[in-house]
Amino acid sequence: MSPAMGGLDAATFAWDHHLYRYIFLSGQAVLLYDYFLMLWAEIPTIWFSKPRPATLWFFVVRYLSLACSATTFLFYFGNLSPDGYFKLFSSNFVRSPIVTTLSCATMQRVLEGLQLTQQSLIELMLILRVVALCGYNPWLMGSMGLISTVAGGLGLWAVIAYASPQILTMPGLTGCHTGCRGLLPFVRQCHPIIRLINLLSLGSAGAWVAELTLNLTIFVLTVYCAHHDRFVIRSVPGSLMERIARDGAMYFGLLILANLANILTLYFGDIILTGILSWWTTSLSMTLICRLMLNLQRAGAWAHQDDFGPMALANIPPV
Repeated sequence: MSPAMGGLDAATFAWDHHLYRYIFLSGQAVLLYDYFLMLWAEIPTIWFSKPRPATLWFFVVRYLSLACSATTFLFYFGNLSPDGYFKLFSSNFVRSPIVTTLSCATMQRVLEGLQLTQQSLIELMLILRVVALCGYNPWLMGSMGLISTVAGGLGLWAVIAYASPQILTMPGLTGCHTGCRGLLPFVRQCHPIIRLINLLSLGSAGAWVAELTLNLTIFVLTVYCAHHDRFVIRSVPGSLMERIARDGAMYFGLLILANLANILTLYFGDIILTGILSWWTTSLSMTLICRLMLNLQRAGAWAHQDDFGPMALANIPPV
């Protein structure tokens, strides 16, 4: 076992190497598949519509996620030369010159920052949808603001304190591999309760746990508000409120499961597989958020085309 491979044998390191790539590619496949699948709806609804803050915000979220995915692809599939410089393609595919002097450690900081930016956009969109569905409530906004502040603070701390982990290498394999520094092997030898406390104290794990807590809060509030206003929502089929409630409850549940799966890898993964689902979870979250935004834009466009007469809302019961 070599320290450069995080104490893993060559077979385990190679297996983790390929598994990490497959998991990453599956997340990118979901992101790109949804992009091309919904492009036919995005072009008339977003591209050729009148510029509004909502459409501009959609462009930011959609294409920021694609740009971040392209950057991450270079991190996992680029060729690392012996002196630590980053190359664009593997040397056995194209003998390309060195395109940048960014090392894996510096690239890791960039990726952590991109991931923090995407997760911040995701949580902001979820909070805005809850406010639109449940209405403005100071206690509601305060609780979500507190949890999101904790999650953002822990995520920022993870970028600053843990963005330069141990760089792992193995002859014959390209791409950057990183491992947790120092604390994780010690934590694995502790009592499960002590292990939980120590892992929660890590910036990355704490940020994901705080985000899971926020997502659970948003999911519960969405289900509660949809149930509370169910008679109003059912009175106008296809309304914006119905779309927010239906899509929100379903998609928020998927986000919670994805975040939970990623947190479990922090407990049971080896030095490479720890957090293996981080980018997969981020890609899935950005895909679902873009689908939520696009569905809402389409529902709003249809609503503007409908001409409701004075009796159209007569059967809606008072709130």
